[in-house]
Amino acid sequence: MPAIEILDLSTCGVLEGEVDMIIAQFNSLKHIILDDCPILRGEVHEGEWVSMGKRLALAGVRRAKEREKTIKVSLESLALPPTREGDSIAHRSSRGRRLPSTSGASVRDHTLGHSASILHSREPPRARFPKTRLLPPLPTLKTICVTVSPQISTDTHSSIRTEFEAGWSEGVAVLAVTRARLRESARHGVQIVRFAEPGSEAYYSEDRSENEDGEGPRLMDLPMMQGLEKVSKHDIDAFAVPASTDLAAPVLCFAGPSDVIEHQPGCGHSVAQTIWRD
Repeated sequence: MPAIEILDLSTCGVLEGEVDMIIAQFNSLKHIILDDCPILRGEVHEGEWVSMGKRLALAGVRRAKEREKTIKVSLESLALPPTREGDSIAHRSSRGRRLPSTSGASVRDHTLGHSASILHSREPPRARFPKTRLLPPLPTLKTICVTVSPQISTDTHSSIRTEFEAGWSEGVAVLAVTRARLRESARHGVQIVRFAEPGSEAYYSEDRSENEDGEGPRLMDLPMMQGLEKVSKHDIDAFAVPASTDLAAPVLCFAGPSDVIEHQPGCGHSVAQTIWRD
């Protein structure tokens, strides 16, 4: 589901703390509708929506970290040395009889040295991969629709929006710092990859680069790298974060299905209606 742009989870049991977890699973999500979900049903606490805005702005960071863990575990398993089956044989040979004292050696020494040389010659070359980090994607979310409880006054609606926008700005600032640090890492030899655009050639291709030593599997051919593409350390724009006007906080619409509250222009409700009409 990488190309989904609108997601309607109305009447589902989605909690406030789960929204960023859901958003993190999608590449291109622009609108999420959460009408009649257990969100904004009770008292609104100060700072609650600051936290929400920051988490949603950083959903891409969460997604990148989760994928990075998978990549790290997979690469470490490929780089582990093979099991030395001869270790037990060498241990059982530790009681070999001594050779004549003039030789200064023993059957044990000869056996262990011979076994080690054979084992060393049979070990396949270990895979070597560069340290790899995943560039967090920029947020794509444009609108959020949430039904507000009648007990929450219209004045509180404005406070919620103000808090949400403040939290979103904080999240975007953290994202900018994170991406800048990865740009420095790239300059110091760390391989940076990013999520490829759904439908792009890079998203589906399996190629693409030789391993450092020219042998063994290539980094971008590995299964855990599917859907990712390399980022050049010389591509400064790839690490940049657009101006705040281009990454404005998503529109919050509290109208819900009843239409008692006025809809926000361009909210997810209007987008969904257009889809169904088409």
